[in-house]
Amino acid sequence: MSRRSVRLASIGYYDSNGIPTINYKETPWRSRKKRKVCPQVPEEMISPVEEEFPVCNSNTFDADEECSQIKLLLSILCVVLIIFSLGFAFLINTMSIYRSEQYSEEPCFKIMYKENFKLKWKELPQAEFLPNVALASLGANIVSGRTSASYDWNRPFFCKLFRKCKLVSPGVVIQGSSDLRPGNCWSFAGQQGHITINLPYKVPVSHVILGHILKSVSPSGTTPSAPKAFSVYGKKTVEDEGTLLGNFTYDNDGEQFQTFKTEGHSEDTFSFVKLKVNSNWGKPEYTCLYNVKVHGTTTNTNTKSLEQHKTGVF
Repeated sequence: MSRRSVRLASIGYYDSNGIPTINYKETPWRSRKKRKVCPQVPEEMISPVEEEFPVCNSNTFDADEECSQIKLLLSILCVVLIIFSLGFAFLINTMSIYRSEQYSEEPCFKIMYKENFKLKWKELPQAEFLPNVALASLGANIVSGRTSASYDWNRPFFCKLFRKCKLVSPGVVIQGSSDLRPGNCWSFAGQQGHITINLPYKVPVSHVILGHILKSVSPSGTTPSAPKAFSVYGKKTVEDEGTLLGNFTYDNDGEQFQTFKTEGHSEDTFSFVKLKVNSNWGKPEYTCLYNVKVHGTTTNTNTKSLEQHKTGVF
């Protein structure tokens, strides 16, 4: 046995058999560093775990078979995802084609529009496609000297004193409003009266439309103050007697806007229209007028527009 240094033996340079545990390449600093020794587990402590979980150390474990199963599952999952993606794309494409066919086919839409318009033209009166010249917004106004006085209903004293409850003027009938509200009308005393409208320009009067609220809208469920028999006159000047354009009857059980066509005066032009109410539907105190429209062709442009509406071509 070679000579051993007592100093080296004291610091652990030699093992129990006297063999040096450090080689010449190691530095003194590394030689003094204690090496980590992994503890060895006794076999008695390992055997129960191996019996409980024999997968890793058992001869029955097959890594290749396990990997093949995992690959098979991944392949199936990829195939399912691909099929689902293709199906979803096909569904989106089908829906887009259906929508384009439903909403983007202009020829079919135009054909349907023309057919529906022709049917609607047969149902609607001709006046719906002619201008309403009795509109305050166009310059029409009421001739007060040739119109009956408004009905002075029994207003409370404080209304008369402070002038808070004003009477509705005859101008409400030429506002052209399609929303007829109960009470928003011009009324005159009794069952007979008249109103004269100054048109903005001379026109051949072809239709007159009279509007009144329906019974279902009235708070009382009846409309006895609605006009019944009335006459329409065309006047070239405000002083003349006027030309009778027709005698008509407003149906109290009909629609709220009713159209009446004049006959035999399509070539005559008038600057004034007088509507004379001869009777109402049973109200002795007063009669109410909600809306009056006067229709007629004014220029060749209106006639051309009317023909376009008839054919459905714009």
